[in-house]
Amino acid sequence: IEPGVGLYFQITGTGPGADTFASRSLWDRRLQATDRQFNIKPHLYDSEEFWDPVRKEKLRIAERDVILPGSKVHWRFQVAESREALDQQIKQARLTLFWSFGALGVGLLVLATLQTFYGLWPLRRVRREVAAIRSGEKTRIGADFPTEIRPLTEEINQLLAHSEEQAEEAR
Repeated sequence: IEPGVGLYFQITGTGPGADTFASRSLWDRRLQATDRQFNIKPHLYDSEEFWDPVRKEKLRIAERDVILPGSKVHWRFQVAESREALDQQIKQARLTLFWSFGALGVGLLVLATLQTFYGLWPLRRVRREVAAIRSGEKTRIGADFPTEIRPLTEEINQLLAHSEEQAEEAR
């Protein structure tokens, strides 16, 4: 109802007896109807038709053409909104997405690092036990390893047993 509030509508008719009906918020201005062909699908576009150095109002316009039954008049319905509020919402959404994806990326990096250290922990234990075998502190690798690397430790123990047998035969 108030002029210049940023929300507008206009109904423009083409044909005999057609008139233009505009919202009071348009005041003395009118939305420009595009020269495109008649189409019943909604058409969305940005416009700078109300832009001037003082107001700097850019619009987002949705328009659709309609033919009422029994009428020879083609009506174009236009609804417009100032881009200022939309641009602010888009900026806020982009900022939220940026920080969300940033936090997600950092979280994934931290979790991948933790998974790598935790996942490789049993192999570090195998390395320490092999070092203990080389130094003579142990003769076998323990059996308390996860099932994923247990075949590796069993194979190492079998190799050690085989090398001990060969060493005894050589004596």
